[in-house]
Amino acid sequence: MARNILVTGGSSGLGLECMKKIIQQGNVAILTARTEDEIRTAMVTIQESSPKAPVHGIIFDLINPDFKPLSKLLATLPTENVLHGVINNAGIAGDLPWETVPEDRKNGELSIRTNFFGTKQVTEGLDSFLADDAFIVNVSTVWYMKNMSKAHVTRLQGADENELDKMANEFIDRYYKAPEVKAYDEESGIFLEAYGFSKALLNRLTMLQQEKWPKRSITSCTPGWVATPMTIGMPNQEELLTVEQGATDILESSKSSGGRFHCLSKYGREGINPMEDYDK
Repeated sequence: MARNILVTGGSSGLGLECMKKIIQQGNVAILTARTEDEIRTAMVTIQESSPKAPVHGIIFDLINPDFKPLSKLLATLPTENVLHGVINNAGIAGDLPWETVPEDRKNGELSIRTNFFGTKQVTEGLDSFLADDAFIVNVSTVWYMKNMSKAHVTRLQGADENELDKMANEFIDRYYKAPEVKAYDEESGIFLEAYGFSKALLNRLTMLQQEKWPKRSITSCTPGWVATPMTIGMPNQEELLTVEQGATDILESSKSSGGRFHCLSKYGREGINPMEDYDK
């Protein structure tokens, strides 16, 4: 039976490739994007190769989500009126790439508010739409942990959701006050790079979400260094994976046991604890 799977940020890059694969697997794909133009462009791209594809699009903003359009859409589908899976792909690079230090630090704050707070509130808002055995994949990254002191890693490992919120807001405060971004903050024991820290928070959130919804499979996945609109202009372009490789890893993660981190084609490791030091 076809399943209904939602992909946030499904109009381009990894999200769009995930949409294509979901359709190829015989499922109903629902993409979210911030504008009608983004949705329209994605629809045209998908239907060029799959003219009768069961694909739908809704306008959705992670920071200010409106769930009413999703509720109306699900009520019209011939399949079950629930979501069987969610791929939390939407996010922003914020203060990346490394080589440029943004003069406006609002980009860094926006990374935290979108990639962590936004994903968190969207997932909570989707709870009532999700089947009891649904899967959730949080698209994340692996490398930031090495930039945190042991004490801060320990704090992150033991954090509940309230503590994660506190750590996120503390980071934003330090980020604005620091003489320069992307510097090591001795007092807090963290590296002031917002994109990576937002994903470290998301990895811990993945574990907490699995505890909250034990019947569901909730995983973090790093698809590796992938050629997407987000990585244009960044260094090491020759090392980039294709979006097809990245999307394959994300969909594979959806089949795995929850509360774990999956780094597949790029790193050759899966099922590890999201809070371990990935470089060991």
